[in-house]
Amino acid sequence: MKHLADKWEEGAHESVVKMVADDILHLNPYAKHDQILGYKYKELSFNEDGTLHRWSVDGCNISQLPDSFRVLRTTGDLHVSNNKLSSLPGWFGELQVGGSMDLFGNQIASLGDGFANIQVHGELRLKRYNKDMGPALSKAPSSFPNVGGKVFR
Repeated sequence: MKHLADKWEEGAHESVVKMVADDILHLNPYAKHDQILGYKYKELSFNEDGTLHRWSVDGCNISQLPDSFRVLRTTGDLHVSNNKLSSLPGWFGELQVGGSMDLFGNQIASLGDGFANIQVHGELRLKRYNKDMGPALSKAPSSFPNVGGKVFR
């Protein structure tokens, strides 16, 4: 993990994202390989300086996230919606997202206390604009102080 974090800090974002994608595929044998690194559909993009702008692994049949995912930082959106996640790792609240984050359409029923620390500059969409796209959250932090936009629960 430290190796990936060091590479990230050195600015090797594209190679780190590819390693994280490999980890996702290793943990999720039924994941949609052709969509994980969705260059073709602009689901993955980098800024001119090489930093990660946006990544969408929406609808990729992901049931668990690898620990390597925790090193990611985006200047734009991060979408992990419409997958098969039933829980999120404890470190998920460490993520920093410069745009909006989508988690709707999964099977997540509970969010740990650490999730409240997540840094999202835009909207945090646990539900899709008040539409029922998964189970109701039985446990969630009462507030998200580091979310700049609206929180859809």
